[in-house]
Amino acid sequence: MRNILLSGFIIALLFPAPGVAQDTAKAAEQPVIMSSDALLASLLLNAEKGQGKAMLHVGLFYERISSPRNFTKALEWYQKALVIREKVL
Repeated sequence: MRNILLSGFIIALLFPAPGVAQDTAKAAEQPVIMSSDALLASLLLNAEKGQGKAMLHVGLFYERISSPRNFTKALEWYQKALVIREKVL
């Protein structure tokens, strides 16, 4: 009886139900879609924690994505990112 259960378990591992493996593979390929407000909120959350890359990305957001573009804020965040980088080096 134990051998039958073990062999059934092995078969289930080797041959999953149709669609199970495909669904997880498709989910990994799908891009995450966020609104620009949600993106900025996420970036600001990490930037305010002192993460240099997040600061750089906030600057890029203000320079390239926000509407209207805000080059003054972009420059401020680039400078903050530079200060963090200089502390690391």
